[in-house]
Amino acid sequence: MRPRHKRLLVAGLSLLPALVLADLCLTLFAIEDGLFFGRPLPPFGPTTTAEQKRWVENRLAERPADKSEARAGIFDAELGWTYQANSKAGVRFNSMGARGTREYSREKPDGVTRVICFGDSFTFCAEVGNEETWQAQLEARHPDFEVINFGVSGYGTGQALLRFRRRGTDLGANVVCIGLYLENIGRNVNRYRPLWWTRTHAPSPKPRFVLDGGELKLVPQPFQNTLELAQAVDDGSVLATLHEHEHWAASDGLSFLQHSSFWRLASAYREYTRRNARDLWLDVEGEPFRVTVAILDRFHREALEAGARAAPVILFPMRQELEGLLATDDRFWSELCRELDRRSIPYIDVAMVLADAHRAQTELTDVMRFYTGGHLSGEANGLLADALHEWIGRNL
Repeated sequence: MRPRHKRLLVAGLSLLPALVLADLCLTLFAIEDGLFFGRPLPPFGPTTTAEQKRWVENRLAERPADKSEARAGIFDAELGWTYQANSKAGVRFNSMGARGTREYSREKPDGVTRVICFGDSFTFCAEVGNEETWQAQLEARHPDFEVINFGVSGYGTGQALLRFRRRGTDLGANVVCIGLYLENIGRNVNRYRPLWWTRTHAPSPKPRFVLDGGELKLVPQPFQNTLELAQAVDDGSVLATLHEHEHWAASDGLSFLQHSSFWRLASAYREYTRRNARDLWLDVEGEPFRVTVAILDRFHREALEAGARAAPVILFPMRQELEGLLATDDRFWSELCRELDRRSIPYIDVAMVLADAHRAQTELTDVMRFYTGGHLSGEANGLLADALHEWIGRNL
Protein backbone atom coordinates (compact mmCIF):
# COMPACT_ATOMS: atom_id res chain seq x y z
CA MET A 1 0.00 0.00 0.00
CA ARG A 2 1.29 3.43 -0.91
CA PRO A 3 2.09 5.75 2.02
CA ARG A 4 -0.57 8.25 0.98
CA HIS A 5 -3.26 5.57 0.80
CA LYS A 6 -2.11 4.17 4.12
CA ARG A 7 -2.46 7.60 5.77
CA LEU A 8 -5.97 7.95 4.37
CA LEU A 9 -6.92 4.52 5.68
CA VAL A 10 -5.59 5.31 9.14
CA ALA A 11 -7.42 8.65 9.16
CA GLY A 12 -10.65 6.95 8.10
CA LEU A 13 -10.35 4.27 10.75
CA SER A 14 -9.64 6.89 13.40
CA LEU A 15 -12.82 8.76 12.42
CA LEU A 16 -14.96 5.63 12.51
CA PRO A 17 -15.57 5.62 16.30
CA ALA A 18 -16.57 9.29 16.18
CA LEU A 19 -19.02 8.61 13.36
CA VAL A 20 -20.49 5.64 15.20
CA LEU A 21 -20.84 7.76 18.34
CA ALA A 22 -22.48 10.59 16.39
CA ASP A 23 -24.88 8.12 14.77
CA LEU A 24 -25.74 6.71 18.19
CA CYS A 25 -26.35 10.20 19.60
CA LEU A 26 -28.69 10.98 16.73
CA THR A 27 -30.58 7.77 17.43
CA LEU A 28 -30.87 8.44 21.17
CA PHE A 29 -31.48 12.18 21.28
CA ALA A 30 -32.76 13.43 17.90
CA ILE A 31 -34.90 10.58 16.57
CA GLU A 32 -37.91 9.60 18.63
CA ASP A 33 -40.28 6.81 17.59
CA GLY A 34 -39.05 7.03 14.00
CA LEU A 35 -39.54 10.82 13.82
CA PHE A 36 -36.92 13.50 13.24
CA PHE A 37 -38.33 16.80 14.51
CA GLY A 38 -41.83 15.47 13.83
CA ARG A 39 -41.12 14.13 10.36
CA PRO A 40 -41.27 10.33 9.78
CA LEU A 41 -38.07 8.71 8.56
CA PRO A 42 -37.69 5.78 6.16
CA PRO A 43 -38.16 2.91 6.07
CA PHE A 44 -41.86 3.81 6.13
CA GLY A 45 -43.81 1.04 7.79
CA PRO A 46 -47.55 0.33 8.01
CA THR A 47 -47.82 3.34 10.34
CA THR A 48 -45.60 6.41 10.37
CA THR A 49 -46.99 8.39 13.33
CA ALA A 50 -48.34 7.76 16.81
CA GLU A 51 -51.72 9.11 15.71
CA GLN A 52 -52.00 6.39 13.07
CA LYS A 53 -51.08 3.77 15.65
CA ARG A 54 -53.87 5.02 17.93
CA TRP A 55 -56.27 4.76 14.99
CA VAL A 56 -55.38 1.08 14.60
CA GLU A 57 -55.62 0.41 18.35
CA ASN A 58 -59.04 2.05 18.53
CA ARG A 59 -60.36 0.04 15.61
CA LEU A 60 -59.05 -3.26 16.94
CA ALA A 61 -60.56 -2.48 20.35
CA GLU A 62 -63.78 -1.21 18.70
CA ARG A 63 -63.43 2.12 20.48
CA PRO A 64 -65.14 5.20 19.00
CA ALA A 65 -63.14 7.62 16.87
CA ASP A 66 -61.45 10.53 18.63
CA LYS A 67 -61.60 14.11 17.38
CA SER A 68 -58.49 13.81 15.20
CA GLU A 69 -59.88 10.74 13.44
CA ALA A 70 -63.12 12.55 12.62
CA ARG A 71 -61.21 14.69 10.15
CA ALA A 72 -60.73 11.65 7.91
CA GLY A 73 -64.48 11.02 7.74
CA ILE A 74 -65.69 7.44 7.57
CA PHE A 75 -64.31 4.38 5.81
CA ASP A 76 -65.72 3.71 2.35
CA ALA A 77 -65.00 0.46 0.52
CA GLU A 78 -65.06 2.14 -2.91
CA LEU A 79 -63.70 5.64 -2.24
CA GLY A 80 -61.33 4.87 0.64
CA TRP A 81 -63.07 7.37 2.91
CA THR A 82 -65.88 9.89 2.69
CA TYR A 83 -68.15 12.06 4.84
CA GLN A 84 -71.26 10.68 6.48
CA ALA A 85 -74.53 12.31 5.45
CA ASN A 86 -76.23 14.44 8.12
CA SER A 87 -73.16 14.32 10.37
CA LYS A 88 -71.70 17.09 12.52
CA ALA A 89 -68.00 16.14 12.74
CA GLY A 90 -66.66 19.65 13.27
CA VAL A 91 -68.66 21.00 10.31
CA ARG A 92 -72.13 20.14 9.08
CA PHE A 93 -73.08 17.85 6.20
CA ASN A 94 -76.45 17.62 4.50
CA SER A 95 -78.39 14.52 3.47
CA MET A 96 -76.30 14.21 0.28
CA GLY A 97 -73.07 14.13 2.29
CA ALA A 98 -72.18 17.58 0.90
CA ARG A 99 -70.77 20.26 3.17
CA GLY A 100 -73.28 22.67 4.72
CA THR A 101 -76.76 22.65 6.20
CA ARG A 102 -78.65 23.65 3.05
CA GLU A 103 -80.63 20.85 1.43
CA TYR A 104 -80.91 20.57 -2.35
CA SER A 105 -83.47 18.72 -4.44
CA ARG A 106 -82.05 16.19 -6.86
CA GLU A 107 -83.97 17.90 -9.65
CA LYS A 108 -82.59 21.34 -10.41
CA PRO A 109 -85.16 24.12 -9.91
CA ASP A 110 -86.10 26.29 -12.88
CA GLY A 111 -84.16 29.53 -13.22
CA VAL A 112 -81.25 28.27 -11.11
CA THR A 113 -77.65 27.81 -12.20
CA ARG A 114 -76.46 24.70 -10.38
CA VAL A 115 -72.74 24.20 -9.77
CA ILE A 116 -71.41 21.00 -8.17
CA CYS A 117 -67.84 20.82 -6.86
CA PHE A 118 -65.51 17.85 -6.38
CA GLY A 119 -61.95 17.69 -5.13
CA ASP A 120 -59.88 17.63 -1.95
CA SER A 121 -59.62 19.90 1.12
CA PHE A 122 -59.24 23.07 -1.00
CA THR A 123 -62.59 22.28 -2.59
CA PHE A 124 -64.01 21.25 0.78
CA CYS A 125 -62.52 24.49 2.20
CA ALA A 126 -60.83 23.14 5.32
CA GLU A 127 -60.03 25.51 8.19
CA VAL A 128 -62.85 27.99 7.49
CA GLY A 129 -66.48 28.10 8.56
CA ASN A 130 -69.38 27.01 6.37
CA GLU A 131 -70.22 30.59 5.40
CA GLU A 132 -66.60 31.29 4.32
CA THR A 133 -66.31 28.54 1.68
CA TRP A 134 -66.15 29.74 -1.90
CA GLN A 135 -69.30 27.76 -2.64
CA ALA A 136 -71.30 29.42 0.16
CA GLN A 137 -70.01 32.87 -0.78
CA LEU A 138 -70.98 32.38 -4.42
CA GLU A 139 -74.49 31.36 -3.33
CA ALA A 140 -74.79 34.29 -0.89
CA ARG A 141 -73.76 36.84 -3.52
CA HIS A 142 -75.90 35.36 -6.29
CA PRO A 143 -79.20 33.88 -5.07
CA ASP A 144 -79.91 32.36 -8.49
CA PHE A 145 -76.97 29.98 -7.95
CA GLU A 146 -76.90 26.65 -6.14
CA VAL A 147 -73.33 25.57 -5.41
CA ILE A 148 -73.00 22.11 -3.85
CA ASN A 149 -69.71 21.25 -2.11
CA PHE A 150 -68.77 17.56 -2.48
CA GLY A 151 -65.08 18.11 -1.63
CA VAL A 152 -63.40 15.61 0.73
CA SER A 153 -60.15 16.30 2.55
CA GLY A 154 -57.23 14.14 1.47
CA TYR A 155 -58.76 13.07 -1.84
CA GLY A 156 -56.82 12.48 -4.99
CA THR A 157 -58.36 13.46 -8.32
CA GLY A 158 -59.29 9.86 -9.06
CA GLN A 159 -61.30 9.64 -5.83
CA ALA A 160 -63.04 12.89 -6.75
CA LEU A 161 -64.01 11.35 -10.10
CA LEU A 162 -65.42 8.27 -8.38
CA ARG A 163 -67.41 10.47 -5.98
CA PHE A 164 -68.78 12.42 -8.95
CA ARG A 165 -69.94 9.15 -10.51
CA ARG A 166 -71.73 8.27 -7.28
CA ARG A 167 -73.19 11.67 -6.37
CA GLY A 168 -73.12 14.07 -9.29
CA THR A 169 -74.35 12.54 -12.53
CA ASP A 170 -78.09 12.97 -11.92
CA LEU A 171 -78.24 16.43 -10.31
CA GLY A 172 -78.82 18.39 -13.50
CA ALA A 173 -75.71 20.49 -12.92
CA ASN A 174 -74.94 23.31 -15.32
CA VAL A 175 -71.31 23.39 -14.18
CA VAL A 176 -69.08 20.72 -12.64
CA CYS A 177 -65.99 22.12 -10.90
CA ILE A 178 -63.01 19.76 -10.76
CA GLY A 179 -60.77 20.89 -7.90
CA LEU A 180 -57.06 20.16 -8.24
CA TYR A 181 -54.67 21.18 -5.46
CA LEU A 182 -51.25 21.10 -7.14
CA GLU A 183 -49.96 18.63 -4.54
CA ASN A 184 -52.54 16.10 -5.80
CA ILE A 185 -50.18 14.95 -8.55
CA GLY A 186 -48.45 12.71 -6.01
CA ARG A 187 -51.70 11.45 -4.49
CA ASN A 188 -52.96 10.32 -7.86
CA VAL A 189 -50.37 7.53 -8.09
CA ASN A 190 -50.64 6.52 -4.41
CA ARG A 191 -52.56 3.58 -2.92
CA TYR A 192 -51.61 3.82 0.77
CA ARG A 193 -51.79 7.39 2.01
CA PRO A 194 -48.98 7.20 4.65
CA LEU A 195 -46.49 6.42 1.88
CA TRP A 196 -47.24 9.74 0.14
CA TRP A 197 -48.29 12.02 3.01
CA THR A 198 -46.46 10.41 5.90
CA ARG A 199 -48.01 12.63 8.59
CA THR A 200 -51.58 11.81 7.60
CA HIS A 201 -54.04 11.25 10.45
CA ALA A 202 -55.17 7.73 9.56
CA PRO A 203 -53.50 4.81 7.71
CA SER A 204 -55.95 4.99 4.82
CA PRO A 205 -55.91 2.92 1.62
CA LYS A 206 -57.26 4.51 -1.53
CA PRO A 207 -58.22 3.52 -5.05
CA ARG A 208 -56.17 4.88 -7.91
CA PHE A 209 -56.21 4.88 -11.68
CA VAL A 210 -53.38 3.51 -13.80
CA LEU A 211 -52.69 3.91 -17.51
CA ASP A 212 -53.00 0.59 -19.31
CA GLY A 213 -52.23 0.88 -23.01
CA GLY A 214 -53.03 4.57 -22.84
CA GLU A 215 -56.44 3.99 -21.22
CA LEU A 216 -57.37 4.64 -17.61
CA LYS A 217 -57.98 1.54 -15.54
CA LEU A 218 -59.26 1.59 -11.96
CA VAL A 219 -57.29 -0.22 -9.26
CA PRO A 220 -59.75 -0.52 -6.34
CA GLN A 221 -58.73 -0.53 -2.71
CA PRO A 222 -59.22 -4.10 -1.43
CA PHE A 223 -60.46 -3.75 2.16
CA GLN A 224 -64.16 -4.10 2.94
CA ASN A 225 -64.35 -2.50 6.40
CA THR A 226 -62.25 -0.74 9.02
CA LEU A 227 -61.63 -3.87 11.09
CA GLU A 228 -60.17 -5.70 8.09
CA LEU A 229 -57.97 -2.69 7.36
CA ALA A 230 -56.85 -2.29 10.98
CA GLN A 231 -55.86 -5.96 11.16
CA ALA A 232 -53.81 -5.64 7.97
CA VAL A 233 -52.03 -2.56 9.31
CA ASP A 234 -51.45 -4.23 12.67
CA ASP A 235 -49.85 -7.36 11.19
CA GLY A 236 -47.99 -5.39 8.51
CA SER A 237 -49.61 -7.10 5.52
CA VAL A 238 -51.18 -3.84 4.31
CA LEU A 239 -47.97 -2.85 2.51
CA ALA A 240 -47.75 -6.11 0.56
CA THR A 241 -51.46 -6.00 -0.25
CA LEU A 242 -51.19 -2.49 -1.72
CA HIS A 243 -47.70 -2.82 -3.18
CA GLU A 244 -48.79 -3.37 -6.79
CA HIS A 245 -49.27 -0.03 -8.55
CA GLU A 246 -48.02 1.91 -5.50
CA HIS A 247 -45.72 4.63 -6.84
CA TRP A 248 -44.13 5.53 -3.50
CA ALA A 249 -41.79 2.98 -1.95
CA ALA A 250 -41.95 2.00 1.71
CA SER A 251 -38.23 1.10 1.82
CA ASP A 252 -35.11 1.37 -0.32
CA GLY A 253 -34.40 -2.30 0.38
CA LEU A 254 -31.06 -1.75 2.15
CA SER A 255 -32.25 -3.36 5.38
CA PHE A 256 -28.73 -3.76 6.80
CA LEU A 257 -28.38 0.05 6.92
CA GLN A 258 -31.78 0.83 8.40
CA HIS A 259 -30.41 1.01 11.95
CA SER A 260 -28.09 3.84 10.96
CA SER A 261 -29.56 7.28 11.69
CA PHE A 262 -27.24 8.88 9.13
CA TRP A 263 -28.56 6.53 6.47
CA ARG A 264 -32.18 7.10 7.51
CA LEU A 265 -31.71 10.88 7.30
CA ALA A 266 -30.11 10.55 3.88
CA SER A 267 -32.98 8.30 2.78
CA ALA A 268 -35.49 10.80 4.14
CA TYR A 269 -33.91 13.60 2.12
CA ARG A 270 -34.09 11.46 -1.01
CA GLU A 271 -37.68 10.30 -0.43
CA TYR A 272 -39.09 13.71 0.46
CA THR A 273 -37.27 15.25 -2.50
CA ARG A 274 -38.95 12.68 -4.75
CA ARG A 275 -42.29 13.81 -3.35
CA ASN A 276 -41.74 17.43 -4.40
CA ALA A 277 -44.75 18.56 -6.45
CA ARG A 278 -42.72 21.03 -8.47
CA ASP A 279 -40.45 18.33 -9.90
CA LEU A 280 -43.41 16.06 -10.59
CA TRP A 281 -45.17 18.72 -12.68
CA LEU A 282 -42.00 19.46 -14.62
CA ASP A 283 -41.57 15.77 -15.52
CA VAL A 284 -44.19 15.58 -18.26
CA GLU A 285 -43.18 12.02 -19.18
CA GLY A 286 -43.46 10.77 -15.60
CA GLU A 287 -46.31 8.58 -14.43
CA PRO A 288 -47.74 11.15 -11.96
CA PHE A 289 -48.11 13.81 -14.69
CA ARG A 290 -49.53 11.47 -17.31
CA VAL A 291 -52.01 9.82 -14.94
CA THR A 292 -53.20 13.13 -13.52
CA VAL A 293 -53.83 14.63 -16.95
CA ALA A 294 -55.65 11.47 -18.06
CA ILE A 295 -57.93 11.62 -15.00
CA LEU A 296 -58.72 15.29 -15.62
CA ASP A 297 -59.51 14.50 -19.26
CA ARG A 298 -61.83 11.64 -18.28
CA PHE A 299 -63.48 13.68 -15.53
CA HIS A 300 -64.12 16.58 -17.92
CA ARG A 301 -65.62 14.33 -20.59
CA GLU A 302 -67.87 12.45 -18.14
CA ALA A 303 -69.16 15.71 -16.67
CA LEU A 304 -70.18 16.94 -20.13
CA GLU A 305 -71.70 13.56 -20.99
CA ALA A 306 -73.80 13.82 -17.81
CA GLY A 307 -75.31 17.06 -19.13
CA ALA A 308 -73.09 19.81 -17.73
CA ARG A 309 -72.48 22.73 -20.06
CA ALA A 310 -69.02 23.36 -18.61
CA ALA A 311 -66.54 21.48 -16.41
CA PRO A 312 -63.59 23.70 -15.49
CA VAL A 313 -60.58 22.53 -13.53
CA ILE A 314 -59.90 24.76 -10.50
CA LEU A 315 -56.13 24.88 -9.82
CA PHE A 316 -55.31 25.56 -6.16
CA PRO A 317 -51.82 26.72 -5.05
CA MET A 318 -49.98 26.33 -1.78
CA ARG A 319 -48.77 29.54 -0.15
CA GLN A 320 -45.19 28.85 -1.27
CA GLU A 321 -46.36 28.50 -4.88
CA LEU A 322 -48.18 31.83 -4.73
CA GLU A 323 -45.11 33.49 -3.22
CA GLY A 324 -42.92 32.00 -5.95
CA LEU A 325 -45.26 33.29 -8.63
CA LEU A 326 -45.20 36.80 -7.15
CA ALA A 327 -41.44 36.87 -6.54
CA THR A 328 -40.01 35.27 -9.67
CA ASP A 329 -43.00 34.52 -11.92
CA ASP A 330 -42.32 30.83 -11.26
CA ARG A 331 -45.41 29.02 -12.54
CA PHE A 332 -44.01 25.52 -12.66
CA TRP A 333 -47.44 24.06 -13.43
CA SER A 334 -47.44 25.79 -16.83
CA GLU A 335 -46.94 22.45 -18.59
CA LEU A 336 -50.19 21.28 -17.03
CA CYS A 337 -51.94 24.43 -18.28
CA ARG A 338 -50.58 23.90 -21.78
CA GLU A 339 -51.77 20.30 -21.77
CA LEU A 340 -55.24 21.35 -20.59
CA ASP A 341 -55.34 23.94 -23.38
CA ARG A 342 -54.30 21.29 -25.90
CA ARG A 343 -57.16 19.05 -24.77
CA SER A 344 -59.67 21.98 -24.70
CA ILE A 345 -60.21 21.54 -20.95
CA PRO A 346 -60.96 24.94 -19.36
CA TYR A 347 -59.38 25.92 -16.07
CA ILE A 348 -59.23 28.69 -13.50
CA ASP A 349 -55.78 29.23 -12.00
CA VAL A 350 -56.42 30.41 -8.43
CA ALA A 351 -52.76 31.43 -8.09
CA MET A 352 -53.28 34.00 -10.85
CA VAL A 353 -56.53 35.21 -9.23
CA LEU A 354 -54.78 35.76 -5.90
CA ALA A 355 -51.65 37.23 -7.51
CA ASP A 356 -53.74 39.79 -9.41
CA ALA A 357 -55.58 40.74 -6.21
CA HIS A 358 -52.29 41.09 -4.35
CA ARG A 359 -50.71 43.28 -7.04
CA ALA A 360 -53.79 45.50 -7.08
CA GLN A 361 -53.26 46.45 -3.43
CA THR A 362 -52.09 50.03 -3.03
CA GLU A 363 -50.24 49.08 0.15
CA LEU A 364 -47.82 46.17 0.39
CA THR A 365 -49.41 43.35 2.38
CA ASP A 366 -48.45 39.78 3.19
CA VAL A 367 -49.98 37.01 1.08
CA MET A 368 -50.64 35.17 4.35
CA ARG A 369 -54.00 36.94 4.47
CA PHE A 370 -55.00 34.55 1.67
CA TYR A 371 -54.40 31.51 3.91
CA THR A 372 -55.77 30.12 7.14
CA GLY A 373 -53.32 27.48 8.29
CA GLY A 374 -52.57 25.52 5.14
CA HIS A 375 -55.76 26.37 3.23
CA LEU A 376 -57.42 29.35 1.61
CA SER A 377 -58.84 31.99 3.91
CA GLY A 378 -62.37 33.36 3.70
CA GLU A 379 -61.02 36.37 1.78
CA ALA A 380 -59.28 34.18 -0.80
CA ASN A 381 -62.36 31.98 -1.13
CA GLY A 382 -64.39 35.14 -1.81
CA LEU A 383 -62.00 36.12 -4.60
CA LEU A 384 -62.39 32.67 -6.12
CA ALA A 385 -66.19 32.90 -5.84
CA ASP A 386 -66.13 36.16 -7.82
CA ALA A 387 -63.70 34.75 -10.41
CA LEU A 388 -65.82 31.63 -10.88
CA HIS A 389 -69.02 33.66 -11.24
CA GLU A 390 -67.36 35.84 -13.87
CA TRP A 391 -66.02 32.76 -15.70
CA ILE A 392 -69.47 31.12 -15.74
CA GLY A 393 -71.01 34.32 -17.07
CA ARG A 394 -68.56 34.33 -19.97
CA ASN A 395 -68.78 30.63 -20.80
CA LEU A 396 -72.39 29.55 -20.29
